[in-house]
Amino acid sequence: MRNLVKYVGIGLLVMGLAACDNSDTKAPAQAASAESNATGQPVSLMDGKLSFSLPADMTDQSGKLGTQANNMHVYSDATGQKAVIVIVGDDTS
Repeated sequence: MRNLVKYVGIGLLVMGLAACDNSDTKAPAQAASAESNATGQPVSLMDGKLSFSLPADMTDQSGKLGTQANNMHVYSDATGQKAVIVIVGDDTS
């Protein structure tokens, strides 16, 4: 009887932990499809020597924080929660 209670208790504990796992198998598929639908905007710096793509919601904020003189370029979204900072080094050889 004692072993039966122990196994039932362990089984309930395992089932409770599995229920709290919050693993939704549909969420990653939706996130992946949302990522593939998002279009990026191409960015080209240094006369085309450096180019990359940013998410569509990011805009150039270089005038607020960086200048062409210090080779710092800042891109962020409207909320400021996501940002990309690009600092390009000089050829000082």
